Amino acid sequence: MSVRKLMLFTMAVVWIVVAAVVVTGGNEVSAQDSVTLRFSTFDTGDGLERNENVIAAFTEETGINVEVELAENAADPAILVQMAAGTAPDVIQTGELVLRRRALAEEGGFLDLTPYIEADEDFGPEMFFDTVWNVGALDGGVYAFNKDFATVAYYVNTDKFEEAGIPIPEEGWTYDDLIDIGMELTIDASGNNAKSPDFDAENIVQYGWFVPHDWVRGWEPVVYSMGGQLLSDDGMTASGFINSPEVVKAVEFYRDAAHVYHIIPTVAALDAQPGVDLFGSGQAAIRGPRGPWHLTSYSENPDINFATVPMPAGEAGRYSVICWSGFGVNRNTEYPQESYELVKYLATVGQNTFVEHALSANIAANESAGYADDPLWGQFVTEIDNLHPLDDMKTVDFAECVEAPLKNLLVSAVGEAGADMDIQAELDDIAATADDCLAQ
Repeated sequence: MSVRKLMLFTMAVVWIVVAAVVVTGGNEVSAQDSVTLRFSTFDTGDGLERNENVIAAFTEETGINVEVELAENAADPAILVQMAAGTAPDVIQTGELVLRRRALAEEGGFLDLTPYIEADEDFGPEMFFDTVWNVGALDGGVYAFNKDFATVAYYVNTDKFEEAGIPIPEEGWTYDDLIDIGMELTIDASGNNAKSPDFDAENIVQYGWFVPHDWVRGWEPVVYSMGGQLLSDDGMTASGFINSPEVVKAVEFYRDAAHVYHIIPTVAALDAQPGVDLFGSGQAAIRGPRGPWHLTSYSENPDINFATVPMPAGEAGRYSVICWSGFGVNRNTEYPQESYELVKYLATVGQNTFVEHALSANIAANESAGYADDPLWGQFVTEIDNLHPLDDMKTVDFAECVEAPLKNLLVSAVGEAGADMDIQAELDDIAATADDCLAQ
């Protein structure tokens, strides 16, 4: 080819490229069209379908493709392995218990979304409930946006309250009231309640209160309401906190509810009816603390009429706790802006779908669902203002070092040997062991 022909050919190619850029508006659209994000979720069934529907709408609106990958569960250890290896998905659904470990992992970890939020005129924390937004904010950064969440409150069987002539608990009732009411509603086979001198604690047919013995999260409101906490603020020390007088009192509260007042079933009583929901079967008058997970099944149960009521208060106030799920962005993603757009979409537009089955941190979406005005859901909305920061999120080692031994203690306290247990000594041992565990 002659020099002249080569120059003409080169100029033609340049003009073709320029024309293509003009027609497409530059290479931004074509680059975005080629982006495919990997999205990890542990949701299944209807939850997975909701995720897929929201993601399909996101792709249609933005042109960004998203491939859905299924995690084993909320704490799937494979995610951390993938982060360390540089093969983790771009956007990852996570639970609150593993958020700190995932967000702040030295190898991999979640992207601090603060710069993206600050540059976004259409998005900010003012759109969300503070107490829920703050779950995703760790050590000065914002690492996850909420998908959905639950607060906890109490369920009461309104028929049993009416039969006993007891008013339905209202805001301001206390843990002392819970004991008092529970005794009136705990009935033996002869019809005597737990306040009667003729009460037979060996033949209880109705309990005043049904509470899961081994759910540490559900027991923590008692700790917080009595002025205690399980760990130091930095999450590094258990001694002086987990074995404080306030926490001792919180464990004794459970123990005495079973062995002194007889208002909750002992381990042996529960083992006699494995897997039975005593509230749903009409064998308990109060259940809590629990989230809104039972509203549908209890509403469809023809054998019970029920209401939801506030958390009781203790000396230090009234507190609820949160159960939370959210979305974070892989720090090593090749597409940080696109990944941010996805989690933003999930936290805003997607909330109109997610709010169909759970509370939304997005104030507008939550209001559109009408939960605050619902006679049953409304109580869980009210408890948003009473959420106490979780000790669970102060350290990545909470489950191993703190939760596991506490779970064993709570079960033991309402077990056969619990009546004579030295709670202070047990918590002193847990504190020392937890300190060693946290220091490793």
